[in-house]
Amino acid sequence: MSEGDSVGESIHGKPSTIGSFFTRVGQIYQSWLDKSTPFSIGRWGVTLSLTAIYMIRVYILQGWYIVTYALGIYHLNLFIAFLSPKVDPSMLDEGKLEFTEPRHIPLVAVMFKMFTFPP
Repeated sequence: MSEGDSVGESIHGKPSTIGSFFTRVGQIYQSWLDKSTPFSIGRWGVTLSLTAIYMIRVYILQGWYIVTYALGIYHLNLFIAFLSPKVDPSMLDEGKLEFTEPRHIPLVAVMFKMFTFPP
């Protein structure tokens, strides 16, 4: 790789202002996510409030129904992935594998994905 090919660097090898800005914004955002991890009731309150505001907006504007339907399917998919185990317990052999724990999609990750664009 030649000089300046990495992300956030200008041609001369110094970090670009824009790259530094977005790196800092990402660090601040991650810091807020880390600080909010212990407060599950507050996160659920914010999640439900933002969802209610979005639904009121859709009702008032009388539009965005297809987008809302697709977003609802995406949120249902996240919720099912959060609840489902890593391995189907009925498919396990008696001696080979043990059912250990459910899928470890953290609740914080589910709530984070609820407010980002689906891939």
